[in-house]
Amino acid sequence: MKISFKTLATSISSMCVVMAAAAPVAHAKSDIQLYSIEELLASEDFQTRLGDFKFTFGSEVLGTPLGIANVKHATNGIGKTDKSACQWAMISALLALKEEAQKLDGIAVEAIMSTATSADYVSATHYQCLTGHTNSRVLLKGTIVGLNE
Repeated sequence: MKISFKTLATSISSMCVVMAAAAPVAHAKSDIQLYSIEELLASEDFQTRLGDFKFTFGSEVLGTPLGIANVKHATNGIGKTDKSACQWAMISALLALKEEAQKLDGIAVEAIMSTATSADYVSATHYQCLTGHTNSRVLLKGTIVGLNE
């Protein structure tokens, strides 16, 4: 059985195309994780850095609205569990919300929600965190409030 060079080349080319199409595409890890707000608020890191400032999660605004703040914070995830990295990113994001509130003489940030996806994630019990191979990110939006008059 004789096979011409042209037939062999065509067969090899076809096999390469099929193999390339069947090979998995490499994607960077980008997962959305949910973590407990209650657990975060009870942590020593939260209590040490933010324990005296009022944060509420969900959709309810009880104080006098002074403005809206959007923050995004990431932390290095290398050598950390996703949960640990997400907690650090969340604490950093809450620190940024606190700083924004203090600029407006706010006493709290209420109605905090996660904005990691195209749709806001509103929850009084959990926050979203985007985890990748090298970092974890938390994106939040909240209403800065002052005293009711």
